[in-house]
Amino acid sequence: KYGMDSTFARLDKFEDPAFVTDFQDALRFLRLPMDARVLSFGVNRGDEMAIFTHLLGRERTDGMTFVGLDHSPSAIHAAQARYPAENMRFSIADLQDLHTLDLGRFDLVMALNTLQSPGLDGHGILRRIVRNHLTMSGSILLGLPNDRYVDHAHLYGARVKNYREPELSLLLKDVMAYRRYLHQQRFTVKVSGKNTVLLAARRTGPGNEDT
Repeated sequence: KYGMDSTFARLDKFEDPAFVTDFQDALRFLRLPMDARVLSFGVNRGDEMAIFTHLLGRERTDGMTFVGLDHSPSAIHAAQARYPAENMRFSIADLQDLHTLDLGRFDLVMALNTLQSPGLDGHGILRRIVRNHLTMSGSILLGLPNDRYVDHAHLYGARVKNYREPELSLLLKDVMAYRRYLHQQRFTVKVSGKNTVLLAARRTGPGNEDT
């Protein structure tokens, strides 16, 4: 469904100027260190790697480390060919087996339009991210889809079975549940976006206070 031969492969959320603006604002909010280690779940062909370079500049991103995971072999092979630099690594992995992966800890963990995929326990994955894969000052950036594509048309709003119009209650339930959990774990959380709702969370504590 998500491989490079699928219709999904023709989509690029970073072609939406509003999303790029929201993504840039989220990065500013998260205040990544200069030599940040970044992990992206559901990286597909690595579109977010390109936008990091565009927004932050190559001089800075050359000093960062990027690790991307996806369950689609064709997508990972495309990402590896697209980004051969030593500081960018891509691996085939199933997020349901996250507990078996020896990934280490990161300054930012991203999951853009991934945790809502069928068969994934998004809330369980988020708990494992916080517990096992973040540095003490690490941040999280989640994207939750609030759009869909029908017959090549881009339509706004989450679709729920048996509803003709967008129905946002399930989306809002997920957003609030993620936000509530992260607050409990002493994160400051910012929610923004339209077609993709972005939930950016950074640790509270010395050096991370709101200004």
